[in-house]
Amino acid sequence: MIASDEDDDGWGMPTCDEFTILKTLGEGKTSKVKLARAPDGKLVAVKRFKEDMLSMPEYLNGELKFMQMMDHPNILKLLSVREHATYTTKFNQKYECFCIVIEYSGGGDLFEYVAQSGPFKPNICSTYFLQLMHGLQHIHSKGVCHRDMKL
Repeated sequence: MIASDEDDDGWGMPTCDEFTILKTLGEGKTSKVKLARAPDGKLVAVKRFKEDMLSMPEYLNGELKFMQMMDHPNILKLLSVREHATYTTKFNQKYECFCIVIEYSGGGDLFEYVAQSGPFKPNICSTYFLQLMHGLQHIHSKGVCHRDMKL
């Protein structure tokens, strides 16, 4: 079972359109990424862009173009684009936002896993490295250079 970031204080769970927000996965300069549950029960990542990013359509269009070009087993898939999503806070405050829904890859990130479990055996390390290189090769074959790769 996935624990929620939200306290059990009698308030509802936040939502983004039909997705129930469960917890924050990460935050960067341009967006927050939330773990969410779709109506069919599937877990997804909802990347909600910060309001000031809406004044930078070239950035958003670039990210969307990049995500739409990628179709590879080692790259997370873009599931949908929500230009006018309704985000509802746990206090039932509603506002419009721009977000994208991305495939969720459970298990956390590779960096945290290695930090907690210690070094990988060489055969495991080579498997992960090969997957990473295949994904990067695909990105580069599309003329894209990834500037913010997470491990």
